[in-house]
Amino acid sequence: MKTIKEIDSEIKALKELLQNVEGSKTEVYTRIVGYYRSVKNWNRGKKEEYAHRLPFKKPIIDKEILTDTENYEEASENGTSLNIKR
Repeated sequence: MKTIKEIDSEIKALKELLQNVEGSKTEVYTRIVGYYRSVKNWNRGKKEEYAHRLPFKKPIIDKEILTDTENYEEASENGTSLNIKR
């Protein structure tokens, strides 16, 4: 069994090793005008626009499908009202 002093010494040594870790840069691709392209090749204006983009999130349940209320019952999940098919 190790002592606290030994464990602290190991942690200190591991932290020193982590300071020397170097990774490679991640190349980001995103879809623009119908095809994927590396973000690093964009001009300054397009990069600025990309920083302000909001991701589109499709709802879990399509509200248009929920028009027939006879076949659905209401449920509550985290305070959000959901209609669930019976």
